[in-house]
Amino acid sequence: MGIELIKYKTYDAVRLSNSRYSAVITYGRGCNMVELNDMRNHLALLHYPESHEADEYEKSCQRFGSAILFPPNKIRDGIFHWKNRTYDFKSNQLPPAHGIIKEFPFDIDSSQQSGNEDMIKFRFNSFDSVYHQAFGWHFTCFFTFILSLEGITQIIEFENIGDIDIPFGLGFHTAFRIPQNDSDSHAKEDYQIMVSCGKQWELDEHGFPTGRLISATHDYNNGYPSPLAAPLAEHLQAAILPDDRNALPFHGAKIRNTKTNLELVYETDHKFTNWMIWNKNASDNFICIEPMTCIIDAPNAKIPEPLHGFTTLKPQEHWEAKNRLYVQS
Repeated sequence: MGIELIKYKTYDAVRLSNSRYSAVITYGRGCNMVELNDMRNHLALLHYPESHEADEYEKSCQRFGSAILFPPNKIRDGIFHWKNRTYDFKSNQLPPAHGIIKEFPFDIDSSQQSGNEDMIKFRFNSFDSVYHQAFGWHFTCFFTFILSLEGITQIIEFENIGDIDIPFGLGFHTAFRIPQNDSDSHAKEDYQIMVSCGKQWELDEHGFPTGRLISATHDYNNGYPSPLAAPLAEHLQAAILPDDRNALPFHGAKIRNTKTNLELVYETDHKFTNWMIWNKNASDNFICIEPMTCIIDAPNAKIPEPLHGFTTLKPQEHWEAKNRLYVQS
């Protein structure tokens, strides 16, 4: 119980645990919460790398846990133009998809233990990274995790500590395991997902938004059954909906087991104005429900800035968002 320093697949990591939940954060690689478990109900809530997935984890760590994406999703041809400057990822040998902060080690900044609540805060400084070397971006990223009997809260912070503007868009490649338990009482078809969303972004054959908004293909607001029954790759605007339990505004996603009535709740900050839903062609045991502050390829989009969500982090500007995960019955 409490906070424990461990190794996870050769990476420095921390395990947080109490009598209800446990979480593993690989701060040695991207500060990814790669495991989250509900121990009372014997549920593995996030897609974690099993022994046969070791190679995939090394190549594509964002398919596991809840990886930070900065910038999120992908940039067409690895190049974008923003505020009279061109940023070329490929010429700097950077991947055009999913950003690179997910690969960098973080440092432990501080921690605190109090009863059944544990807090740990991690820090990344971009000065010695390719972000600064290639583009001159000097920022700090703080990532705080607070584990209690009520679930886990994530607080993500960015601060521009340099003297130039930083183009800014952020996302999480949160991969949820389905089924959450390998026993006979848990089958893929027993799950449904609910995502608070509005219109859907039409995508071209390469998965980039055309700029056109259409009606959502599926009724995610009222629960979409069997999310691994067919391929899903859909980009949606986020929305705020009344919670069916308490009539309070809800911004996030839920994964419900229709047999047990246990429900994983993913409350997301209102700053995440878009979603990407992806299930790897329904070929595996997970679905990614990804909150994003902007749309795919936002800086290249031919639509107004408030609509695509990409923005600028000015020198000395601070940005913060908070998400929470927990299970309810």
